This record gives sequence, structure tokens and C-alpha cells, in this order.
Amino acid sequence: MTLLDLPGISNDSETKVKDKIGEIYTKYMSHNSTIIINVLSNELDFEQNEAIQISNKIDPQKIRTIYVITNTEKS
Repeated sequence: MTLLDLPGISNDSETKVKDKIGEIYTKYMSHNSTIIINVLSNELDFEQNEAIQISNKIDPQKIRTIYVITNTEKS
């Protein structure tokens, strides 16, 4: 098993950087043997999160996707 920690996608990033990170996400998430673990802060808007949007396109039935929510004490 291999574990990859991919860089986060920030709204502050330049378009070229965001596009490149999106390509990297797609490359690694597309393998059928990949388990996608989205680690997200409770403070984020999940519907607008680009990592979730990409994983939902690649795994729409969420068979290979796990969501981990952090900072729940801040809600």
C-alpha cells in the first residue's frame, strides 16, 4: 500500500497552480485501487471544496471515498 498526501487547493493560488494540482489529484484518484481520503476542516464549505468536487467526479458513488472532518470542536 502507498499513501500519498497531496497538496491542498487554495483559492489564493494562481490559476496555473490550481490547474496543476487538479491534474495531480485526478491522476492519482483515477486508479481503481485508490482509496480517496478527504481530510477537511469543519470550518470549510464542503460543497465548494475543490478536492471534494474532484473526488465526486471520479468516485460519484463514493465507494472508494472516506471523509475525515477535523476541528469539530470549533462548530
